[in-house]
Amino acid sequence: MASLRKWSFALIDTRAGTQMGRAIVLSGGTVLVMKSGLPERQSLFNKDGSVLAQPVAFVGGVATFYTQTSGAAHDVIDIFGIAPGGQSFMYQGLTDSNLQEINIDASKRDHTLILPASVIDAGVVEFTTGMQLPAGALVSPFQALNVTVLEAARTLSWGIKSTEPGGSATGFGNAVSLAAKAVVPLQSAATTTRGAAIGAATLDHDFTVLAGSQDISVTFSAGSTVAEGYIEIPYRLPFAA
Repeated sequence: MASLRKWSFALIDTRAGTQMGRAIVLSGGTVLVMKSGLPERQSLFNKDGSVLAQPVAFVGGVATFYTQTSGAAHDVIDIFGIAPGGQSFMYQGLTDSNLQEINIDASKRDHTLILPASVIDAGVVEFTTGMQLPAGALVSPFQALNVTVLEAARTLSWGIKSTEPGGSATGFGNAVSLAAKAVVPLQSAATTTRGAAIGAATLDHDFTVLAGSQDISVTFSAGSTVAEGYIEIPYRLPFAA
């Protein structure tokens, strides 16, 4: 078995006041581990060398995983995730595999989930990312796709996993073009790429995440082989009364 490098990430509360600097010891929330500078998933392992599926869950506020030590591609990673309280985070170009801190402002309600998407990982069928939007969150219709590897005559759709309550694989982004390397905002007029869950061709509106599991899925159109990019999903956490 190849030697492995251990990575650990601990959640830290950075909101002002008495909670600042305290560890967040809640379980829940997930993190996607990507190749540095690419929206492609890094190969992960458990301590015993068995394959670890993504995303990685936080247990007691800590996410731990292992990568191979051979090859420069395993020395630097990017991470994208959602904390147990629903706050999104993103760190790029990480090289220190010792225990690191993920700073979370637990008082902040407005967030944008950056979701990497690559046909190399997803294929051309509906692919469950494993990232779950927090229950009760208001999802904005003003989403976008940052295409980093273009592919002519191909599209990407995303939404709530179709087999879940209220699910629609095209509910957020509907056949968004991958033909240009650019940031492509969703639109309602002309060629409608905004999904029905957030307004489609009519008046744009927010989507309220149902209680319970609602995974985000992505679907590349048939024939896609190289396309990839980053989906931007703004949302607001519910007010804690």
